[in-house]
Amino acid sequence: GELWPLTGSERRKMLAALAGGSYRVMRGKSTGRAESRIHSVSTSAETRLIAEMTALQGERQRLITEAARVKAAKKSSGWW
Repeated sequence: GELWPLTGSERRKMLAALAGGSYRVMRGKSTGRAESRIHSVSTSAETRLIAEMTALQGERQRLITEAARVKAAKKSSGWW
């Protein structure tokens, strides 16, 4: 994935896990813990982004409905 949608703390956690995993690769050891940390951070970021998108879509729908209601009220109160 890309780093741009991550918050500052998520970036720090991701980079720390990458650095730790890289060090373990250089030492010829298992990277299981680093991989699970990377997966955990990416899953939590994905969950956060989905929640933000859902909230934005709900707000967009509310604004569209409100604008349509105002337009209908203006049209019905017109002078013929």
